[in-house]
Amino acid sequence: MKSQGNIKSIIIMISITSFVSTSLTSCDWMIVNNNHNKEKVFGINQNKVNTNKHEAKLLVMASQNNIDAVELCKLIRNSETEKDIKHLAKELQQTHIKIFNDYKELAQEKLISIPQHYNIEYGFVNAKLEKNKDDKLVKDYLKHIVQKINNQIELLNKLSKTTNNKAFSELSKKTNPILKLELIKTKDMLKKLEMDKKIL
Repeated sequence: MKSQGNIKSIIIMISITSFVSTSLTSCDWMIVNNNHNKEKVFGINQNKVNTNKHEAKLLVMASQNNIDAVELCKLIRNSETEKDIKHLAKELQQTHIKIFNDYKELAQEKLISIPQHYNIEYGFVNAKLEKNKDDKLVKDYLKHIVQKINNQIELLNKLSKTTNNKAFSELSKKTNPILKLELIKTKDMLKKLEMDKKIL
């Protein structure tokens, strides 16, 4: 009888040991597997964060170029220059303000902080205009506007190529044709000014 009790004890002890070792092995597998899944999820989320940072950076840079173009248009409108140049500057300014409002709306939706103030050299913006220097300064402003529009087009192209976000893609598709048209008008005005200079 005693040996039968010992056999039962041994069987119970083996069963408990087997159960405990199986449970521990299973728990270790679950912990390792769970950590692997967390790392995988973290990696996916990190990629999303990096993508969102890249999209935000491109939108911020495009917005800054836009605001700078608006300020350059104001400078042209305040200078003593021909009416057709002032008219172009007014048109460019209005177009860029509309584009900025689109940038701002998307930025608010995506919780992105975009620039609100121009970032042009202080001396360049506040240059004292003399009558004989107005034409040169207006040309410089127009050349800078061309540069700012080109920058926006390039940044929006990068944004549309790198994003999976529909809103960013739509912004690029909507805005780039408008910017390209404004770019053509600005370049045409610069050519006209160059031609006028050669005639004089």
